Amino acid sequence: MKMISEDDRETDIISYLDPRQVEGSLDHLAEMLFKNLGCSDILIAFKGWDGLYTAGYFGLQSPQDSIRKCLNDIWTSANYIFPHDSASHQLQYVPLQGYWSHCYLSPFVAENTQLLGYTVLLNQDKLHLSTAQLNILTLCNNIISCKIQDMASVGSLQQQLRDLESTKRMLAHDIRSPLNGIKGLIQLAADDLAKKKMDDLPLYIQMIDESSSSLLTMTEDLLNSTILSESHIKTVEDHYTLKTFCTQLQRLFKPRLVRKQIDFDFTITTEMSNVPFFKDHTFQIASNLLSNAIKFTPEGGHVWVRLDLKVELGHKKLCIRIADSGVGMDENAIESILTGSGAHTIGTTGEQGFGFGLVAVRDLIESAKGTMKINSDIGKGTTFDIVLPLL
Repeated sequence: MKMISEDDRETDIISYLDPRQVEGSLDHLAEMLFKNLGCSDILIAFKGWDGLYTAGYFGLQSPQDSIRKCLNDIWTSANYIFPHDSASHQLQYVPLQGYWSHCYLSPFVAENTQLLGYTVLLNQDKLHLSTAQLNILTLCNNIISCKIQDMASVGSLQQQLRDLESTKRMLAHDIRSPLNGIKGLIQLAADDLAKKKMDDLPLYIQMIDESSSSLLTMTEDLLNSTILSESHIKTVEDHYTLKTFCTQLQRLFKPRLVRKQIDFDFTITTEMSNVPFFKDHTFQIASNLLSNAIKFTPEGGHVWVRLDLKVELGHKKLCIRIADSGVGMDENAIESILTGSGAHTIGTTGEQGFGFGLVAVRDLIESAKGTMKINSDIGKGTTFDIVLPLL
């Protein structure tokens, strides 16, 4: 598994620390400092994206409003910024207005010397610490830093587990639809065999073979995209052209289209059909939308796929349009897709869904900094227009 890297450690620590989980986790260290340093209150505050949060507190039951104001004053004042180096363990006096007359900050840092937060010493009178007390403070800061980094590493591993679970669900979802199509063709072949009708069997076998090969390729792409996204490595082999992209879509979904007796039209509307582009999650997005179009188009309906590759200011963009003559959607359904709150629905011939496909599509498009537009009329059909920036 990928652990927190040194280069990204500060950003990742902020990302993986949940203030609700960290709050109060270092109270015992605050209590130890309180007993050894002789000040009225001790705060252990770690940095978040939008302010300082209390990881530990011990003191004379100071008003919570005063504690929050203290943290806010420290965060918002540029005078209290420490240099990001390991030599910044000295105390810095901070003039505060309010409950405390004197406030002192002692920063604690990560292994790469990036600032994580402050041990805050609060007192009514001026504080004088001996060398021994300063050594205790330094030791505690080191312990605090280690504990916060450990909590961030745990948070990172928990996030990776959630990502793996999401990948598993995504993989299961994406292979389910093509498998149903292959199963349908096998049933058609079995029916023809029972009736001793042999004319269409070679065609069925060819489509099953092509769809199975395309399904295997898609599964490998999904797994490889996860590995490559973690390693940030791109290879020459990890690309499509519009021609190979369109061919794989056809082979993957032709069994379902034939089984459901849906007319289909796959078109490349550009002369750049052989220009390569990195795969990333482009096929996963298109296949989920096409699967959805088939699901909600009744027998005898029509599905259109239009693929285009544009170059604007030196940057390539993949344009995908998938339209159908299906049942259509109302404004509430469209809004639920765009906000990621869609629920599972049943297809025109009873196809089961789990509400995961279009949510995954939306998230993938968003992460790729692409756009998605939906036009739909009840009883007439739906059109998805996707634009994806390409490397």
